[in-house]
Amino acid sequence: MPFEKPNIKSSYDEGFVELENLEDVEKYTIEKVLKKYNYNISTAAKALGIGRNTLYRKVEKYKIKVENSFCSNLRQLF
Repeated sequence: MPFEKPNIKSSYDEGFVELENLEDVEKYTIEKVLKKYNYNISTAAKALGIGRNTLYRKVEKYKIKVENSFCSNLRQLF
């Protein structure tokens, strides 16, 4: 029997989002949590249960745009 990818419904969105793999799920979750906490890295990291440095690395890895100017300036350092 072939594997069927599940559609995951998010409380943040109206409708379904098709997520291909674990990295898609992680990126999607990080984006939504950052948005929920107005791109406050410290608060978002706490909500995700990870450290700030880990969140910064993941933001860079997934090329997530952050609205906060401090975060944007920090990204230029890397």
